[in-house]
Amino acid sequence: MPDSVVGTIGHDLHRTRRSVLNPYFSKSSIRRFEDRIQNTAGKLMGRLVEAGEIGEILPIKLAFKAATCDVISEYCFGVSTGYVEHDDYNRGWFDAVDAMFYMAWPMTYISWLGPLMERLPPSVIGLMHPGLKSLWDMHSVSPDTVFQCMRIC
Repeated sequence: MPDSVVGTIGHDLHRTRRSVLNPYFSKSSIRRFEDRIQNTAGKLMGRLVEAGEIGEILPIKLAFKAATCDVISEYCFGVSTGYVEHDDYNRGWFDAVDAMFYMAWPMTYISWLGPLMERLPPSVIGLMHPGLKSLWDMHSVSPDTVFQCMRIC
């Protein structure tokens, strides 16, 4: 789209890139995973029923984020994060992800901030923002560990 503010790649390139991912999102692939999706949905429903019985106000947006993360991590890596089962749905981790997105723009314009943050030890990062430590731990996992998790599924 000439003179466009937001341009897109060509359709042929998009179709080629998308074709690599298509087998993972086919109806048959999702159906094979349905029991695990239902398992996570069942855990979430249990938490909803429990909250209703005791009159607890449930952070529904956070609960859905946790369930989504559980399903996606199990589908991609064969191991669920189990965030639905955490008392607080692992709020710290989601707050850290949100903080990371909020920091994207400042880090774009303050070029030395990103490298400085990367050099900080995880213990200091944990003091600054508790959820950032778990995000950093996830970032620093070796590729061999990721591939090993992928072999499990």
